Amino acid sequence: MIDIHGMSDAVAAAGAHRPRVFISYSHDSLNHMERVVAFSNRLRANGIESVVDRYFEDTLDMRWTDWMNQEIEAADFVLVVATPGYAQRLKPGGQMSQGGTNFEGVIITQVLYQSLGFNKKFFAVYFEDGDRLSIPVYLAGFANYAVYDDEGYRKLYRRLTNQPAIVPPVIGEITNPDLIYAQPPPPPVSSPRDTTVKDRIEELAEAYQHLRKSMLPSNARTRKMEIVAAKMRALACDAYFMLEYLAKNPQPGCRLAAVSLLEIRPNPEYLEWLSERLAPEKPFVGYHAALALIAAARVLGLSYKARIDSAIERAQRLLGSGLENTDRARALTTASHELHDAESIETELSSGKRP
Repeated sequence: MIDIHGMSDAVAAAGAHRPRVFISYSHDSLNHMERVVAFSNRLRANGIESVVDRYFEDTLDMRWTDWMNQEIEAADFVLVVATPGYAQRLKPGGQMSQGGTNFEGVIITQVLYQSLGFNKKFFAVYFEDGDRLSIPVYLAGFANYAVYDDEGYRKLYRRLTNQPAIVPPVIGEITNPDLIYAQPPPPPVSSPRDTTVKDRIEELAEAYQHLRKSMLPSNARTRKMEIVAAKMRALACDAYFMLEYLAKNPQPGCRLAAVSLLEIRPNPEYLEWLSERLAPEKPFVGYHAALALIAAARVLGLSYKARIDSAIERAQRLLGSGLENTDRARALTTASHELHDAESIETELSSGKRP
């Protein structure tokens, strides 16, 4: 079983409309019918108003054909359970179903025909991998869902509740194309030690970029990138003179170095810059930018509360919806809590109480 997290705010709000689903399936066997009921029950447990004929076997007070037509029209989504039996009953001259497969298939086909290729309502699901070959031809070109595993069920649930896994971030401002990849002037070097530190930071930046190019996304790659970022943070005090150069650098490794410096030594002038890392950067850099905002919330104090608040809110907007369960989103939530806690501690200190 998987943990389906809360529905979107619009759905979960009191009195809000919950998606209504009608399940169309063939009565292939008692086992299959029980499987459909279990699937419908799971949807209902997860906040979907799912409807299946067996809920009304002993209480229906109208003709089954009228009920089918009514439910298909009332539903926000109609899920067609693909099986060889369902596909056979849809063929001209095919076997008549004991349920309403033939009648429902006619209605669905006609609605799709009249929609001229647009479809936001009818989708195929299947309980076994081989049943994918039995998806009705009129649904074959649309999304379909393998609900026999957790990932397939999760994808379907995202569709039904309008919670896509990936949401495009807010579009940024139009900028001067000559500045997009403009190389910033080199940082001022005042001693041999500065030169050594500069060379080391640039070496680590190159190492990060090499890891991204040479390894596929994996826990092993993330661990190695964390080692690189930790080495950058270890040089934060000595390399702080490079901050502006690194932040404006077009190389992603240099921007990671700037973020790493700000994790150790927050700077109010870079709060907005940190918030902007959540959209264009790779998730690893965005995550560490969120960690740098946590550090800012802890260190900079109430003097910069409004600016930190604004940076956190902007970062959350740029991250977009649908990513609430990512490390980046959780880090931003922590930053907001840390800022609130810092305010409480300051208030208690000013009143003479111990935190």
